[in-house]
Amino acid sequence: MYRDEWGTPHVYADDFRALGFAFGYAQAGDHLQQMLVAYRIANGRAAEIFGELYAESDEFSLKMGHAMLARSAYNRLDPDTRDICEGFAMGVNAWIVEHPEQ
Repeated sequence: MYRDEWGTPHVYADDFRALGFAFGYAQAGDHLQQMLVAYRIANGRAAEIFGELYAESDEFSLKMGHAMLARSAYNRLDPDTRDICEGFAMGVNAWIVEHPEQ
């Protein structure tokens, strides 16, 4: 991966896991805060951090079973898509470990 003169990431890889890793790393560097908020909303846990304003959203997400649906879909993924997803998560986590101050 490299960033051009405008800071836009360009991701290249030899396999799907590496592609997911580079994309996750770039996304975390650019949008980690938004990703963490979206993760909490999708899992019905935003109100724990952001207060009652998110209680209705959390209730809806839990009622609809978003986290369960995601786990179920993940278990049915083809190997290439699973490699992209696992690589993405590893890239996000790597960025977090390498940038604890942020």
